[in-house]
Amino acid sequence: MMNEQTFMYMPVTPYGLGIDKSKELTQKTDAIIKSFPEVDTVFGKAGRADTATDPAPLAMIETIINFKPEDQW
Repeated sequence: MMNEQTFMYMPVTPYGLGIDKSKELTQKTDAIIKSFPEVDTVFGKAGRADTATDPAPLAMIETIINFKPEDQW
């Protein structure tokens, strides 16, 4: 049996998406995912960190989802 409690959700939006729209989509996506009772925490990031090793554009949203232990579902 696999017991994965952390998942990464990585949707890609249309190229050229502005920072305001990217922020809005990230926040809405986080809220929808967090609304599921099985979910413990959600952290979404749009674009890249201030480093040359993370070339992600604003159109790429990375979301880390941590689930509650299965006995709390």
